[in-house]
Amino acid sequence: FEGLHLLEANNFQASEMQFARSLELIPDRVSTLNNLSAIKIKLKKFAEAEEFARKAIALEDKSPEAWSNLGIALTATERHEEALQAYDRALNCDSSYAMAWLNKAMTLLELKRYDEALLACDQAQKLDSSKYEILYTKSLILKELKRPDEAQKIYRKSLDMKVASSPAFIAERRATQKAD
Repeated sequence: FEGLHLLEANNFQASEMQFARSLELIPDRVSTLNNLSAIKIKLKKFAEAEEFARKAIALEDKSPEAWSNLGIALTATERHEEALQAYDRALNCDSSYAMAWLNKAMTLLELKRYDEALLACDQAQKLDSSKYEILYTKSLILKELKRPDEAQKIYRKSLDMKVASSPAFIAERRATQKAD
């Protein structure tokens, strides 16, 4: 649990160490392998991320998280077609896994396959309308499809969502501050 708390707090190095210790105790735990793969992606250690994803898949080939992590690592290392196959495997395991649809859309965008990317992005949005990343990606696709008005509208909506989901810090008023 400590590793997850550290991950949620964006303390990736400490989380990485915690999950590595957990893996020493229970080397075949798929959830730990998936978490380590995700952390390695955050740390841009893509070869290690791929290694942990493949280990998780070897233990449980029906893990959409493992397949999706593999796809992200493959995309990051310019192996786009392999990445698309990994996302398709993730979606075969769980067709309602919105992040696999989003990652597939982003890879298709990189490949300039804009119509397919838009379809994948729309599917991600249907499954999870709360993620600003989906709308942001959709705005990029619409821009490439020469639909600037739609792209701008979606982009602004994604920004509004990001701001709304960001934590706000409100400090207490100090005696030296003037009241509003």
